[in-house]
Amino acid sequence: MVAQGIESNSGYHVQWYANSLIQQGANCVVAVPDQVVQDRSDNLWVVAHSDIEFKSPVELFRNGRGADVVVAWTPREIVRKCVQSLFDKKPSRLVVHMEDNEEYLTEVSTGLSKQDLSALSLVQLDNIVPRDRYHPVRGRRFLRQANAVTYLIDILGRYASSDGLQAEISAPINESLFYERPINYGLRNEFGISDTECVIVYSGNVHDANADEVLVLYKAVRHLQQSGHAARLIRTGKNTGSVATELADQFESLPGLIDLGWVDRLRLAEISACANLFVQPGGSNPFNDERVPSKLPEYFALGRPVVMSRCNIGHKAQHLSDAYLTDCSDIDAIIKAVTVILEDRSLMERLSVGARRFYENSLRADEMALPGLIRLVLRSKPVELLSH
Repeated sequence: MVAQGIESNSGYHVQWYANSLIQQGANCVVAVPDQVVQDRSDNLWVVAHSDIEFKSPVELFRNGRGADVVVAWTPREIVRKCVQSLFDKKPSRLVVHMEDNEEYLTEVSTGLSKQDLSALSLVQLDNIVPRDRYHPVRGRRFLRQANAVTYLIDILGRYASSDGLQAEISAPINESLFYERPINYGLRNEFGISDTECVIVYSGNVHDANADEVLVLYKAVRHLQQSGHAARLIRTGKNTGSVATELADQFESLPGLIDLGWVDRLRLAEISACANLFVQPGGSNPFNDERVPSKLPEYFALGRPVVMSRCNIGHKAQHLSDAYLTDCSDIDAIIKAVTVILEDRSLMERLSVGARRFYENSLRADEMALPGLIRLVLRSKPVELLSH
C-alpha cells in the first residue's frame, strides 16, 4: 500500500485496512513519504517512499516475493510516482483508492478551472500541479489502468472505469478510542471550562478548500456567546495553505478559543469527549458532496448530537433522529441548530442515541471489504503502467 502519510486521517485508514489484510494472512507493506522505517508490533512494515528507489520489490517483503497487488491510497502525484517506480521494476495488479473530488482540489490548488487546465500541455501541467494533488492527465491515465478502484462515498465511483472492479469502502475509526464516552469534565476543568458551558469540538486541519467554512463556525460560536449562551470552541489540527494562513488571525479573535494544534489519536479522543455536541461546517458544494470528512464517523461513534448540512453522509441520515440536518451551513443555520438542541434536553438525548445508532448501522467499516475486493483483483492479470 502506498500513501501520503502515516500520522494523518488518511494514514489511519491505511493502517486499519492494512491490518485487516494482515489478519487474512497477507504480507503487507505500507510506503509513505515520511523518513521512517519501522517494524510494528502488529506485523505491519512501514517504509519510506525513498527506500523503494533503492530496493528491488522482493526486498520489501519478508517472504522474498514482489507485490501481488499494490494499493495506491489516492491517485495524487506523490503516490502515483512511487507506484510507478514499483511497477517499473515489476508489473503487478493495481487498486486505486479515492477519498475526495480530486479534480476540484487541483483546481483550488492551481487557481485554474477544469477548462483552463484541459487547455494546457502535459509539460505545463507537470510544472504547476503540486506533488500532493491529482494530475488531470497522468492521474486519469493511472485510474484507467487500475485493476480496481475503491472510494469512500459512492459518488466518487465516477472516477472508476465502467468495465472495471470497484467498491465503496467506509472510513474506519479506532473503536477502542471512539466509543460512547461520558463527557470528560475532568479535562474540561483543566482547560478552565465550567461544567455548565456548552463545548463544541472541531477536529481537523484548515486548508484552502475549507478555510471559509471553518471561519463560519468560529463566527457562529462568537454570535452564540454574544447572545448569552456559554459556548466554547475547542479546536485541534493545523492551518495549511495560503488561504488558511491568511485567515489565522481571524480565527484567533474568538473569545475563549482553545486551539490545541495537532494532537495524537489518544489525546484527540479524550478531547473530543469534552464536547456537548459537534458541528461539521460546510454546505453542499463540489468539495463537500464528494467526500466523507474523517472526523464525522468519530463524532457519531462518540454518541453526541451532530449538526451538519445535507451533503455527503448527511444524505443517509434522518433529521432530528440521527443528526440535526441543515439546508445550508451559514452562521444563522448553525446558531439555530445549536440553540434548538441546547434548549431541548429530550432532543439532545435523542440525537445522542441516534448518532451512535447511525454509526453502527451506516458508517461502521467492514474489515472484509478490502480483502474481499483484492481476492477478486488477484484473478486479474498484472498491468504495466505507462508513465508517458
